[in-house]
Amino acid sequence: LKQTKFLASKDKIDFGEICYPDSRKDSLIVSNHSFYDTDMSILLSANFDNAFYIVSPSSISSISQCDSNAIVIKFAPPGNGPYSAKLSIVLSSKDGKTTFTKDIDLLGQGNKSTARPETNLLVLDSIQCGVVTSSLLKWIADDNNSQVKNYSELLDDKGQISFETKTPFYVFKTGTSTEFKFMLSDTGWVTQKYRFYLLPCNLDTVITVRAYGISPIITVPDSIHFDSFCNQKIIDTIPIKNTGNATLIVSKSVIVSNPTEVSILGWTSGKSEPVSIPIGKSDSIIVQFTPNSLTPVSYLLRLDNNDKTTVRGNKNPVNILLVGKKQSEEILLKNPIIDFGKVCINTKKDTL
Repeated sequence: LKQTKFLASKDKIDFGEICYPDSRKDSLIVSNHSFYDTDMSILLSANFDNAFYIVSPSSISSISQCDSNAIVIKFAPPGNGPYSAKLSIVLSSKDGKTTFTKDIDLLGQGNKSTARPETNLLVLDSIQCGVVTSSLLKWIADDNNSQVKNYSELLDDKGQISFETKTPFYVFKTGTSTEFKFMLSDTGWVTQKYRFYLLPCNLDTVITVRAYGISPIITVPDSIHFDSFCNQKIIDTIPIKNTGNATLIVSKSVIVSNPTEVSILGWTSGKSEPVSIPIGKSDSIIVQFTPNSLTPVSYLLRLDNNDKTTVRGNKNPVNILLVGKKQSEEILLKNPIIDFGKVCINTKKDTL
């Protein structure tokens, strides 16, 4: 009979780099080259971070004569950094005299992206429309090796929210601040979602950014028409309504070019400018038209105000077209034919 002989297929197992929380398995083959069965015991040592596990077989097992057995090891790094341990294999032949001891080095590198935002929901519940506003979001990490590689926008917000920090950037233990900018074109909520891609390990996280736009909205008629008969003066009111979510202030009203035919008499509320109009309320400006000729005229009534929205166009200032026309006086004869009948000499008779 040949001498009892045992062989292990590897001297070490190097698992390479693995990203947390992933894991990886590897194995080695232990062979029993004899006609005797053998007992096998396996043990992990110097496994200080519990990064390595014996999957199979159990710590005590056996290998039949002229057979082999696989030892399966799993590497599951708990974080960043290098990890190592030692796998000890002890074989005892049933011949009663042959033993075999083999130490296998276990190596692996753990990677973990610890970068994370302090919050995944950034909410600004009061932002003035039409005004550039900034807000900072802090990122933190458990080490100084994590990065934010790049990002993508997930929603179409018409360019009202933007991420201003250049990528890639490192996230440090002490924290790294990033900047969002807001330029809202209308009142109400605007939402954007960002997917940020992290290194190492190509992980990602989604941040939702919401902002609530605040502004008055000035609502006025596009034009007003005046028709004057018998050279009369026309006095009319033009409603100015606030359909926004902040107080509307009309700081100044003026007829462009300061014509003599049209003049502003004041406001129906009796207020002096600047005139404040609360949310959902209205006031009216009083305008007088005094025609000078039969030629139609048109002028612009300009209102300076604090409407900062732009989604419906620039409303500060807002212009209202005033169109005036003097109608010609029409003379009608009651009787187109005058018949004086018989009139005696030296007498008078009037009729129409």
